[in-house]
Amino acid sequence: MNTKSSNFDIKPIALETVPQLKRLLHAVWSITYQDTLGQPLIDELSDDLHADAKLNGEIVDYNKLSLGAFVGDNLIGHVMVVFEEPENIYVGRLYVDPAFQGKGVGRALMGAAEEGFEDVTTATLEVFETSKGAIEFYKKLGYQQVGRNRSSHATPNELFDLHFIKML
Repeated sequence: MNTKSSNFDIKPIALETVPQLKRLLHAVWSITYQDTLGQPLIDELSDDLHADAKLNGEIVDYNKLSLGAFVGDNLIGHVMVVFEEPENIYVGRLYVDPAFQGKGVGRALMGAAEEGFEDVTTATLEVFETSKGAIEFYKKLGYQQVGRNRSSHATPNELFDLHFIKML
């Protein structure tokens, strides 16, 4: 799956791209969640959630789709979705370099992810309640909030995840 936009390409993440993906994820997490989680917790979670073994495993797992948006060889955005039986995908991650936000990168990544598995009828995702920009973005894409739960990352702060669904 390779998709060409006017300014960037969307293609599967390859093993040789994982170091660049780790840098992107950590940088965007640091910017996005600094006020919510604080840098020490961001570093701890990023080290665990974005470990080489986990990112490499996503690439070779047939139930997961890991896509990147590239300008030349430079990774500027990433989405990872998981196929869940019977007909659902779970959007586990969507991050775009802030310098490229508002330029259609996130929309293109989500479109490619939503079309990445056959016979899928719904997509679900979770987002921190404090991520107002992301919430508005997902709503513009047709996602509707269906739930709210205390986040597992809520220590020491009170933090909630909002649950969204979209019929595809």
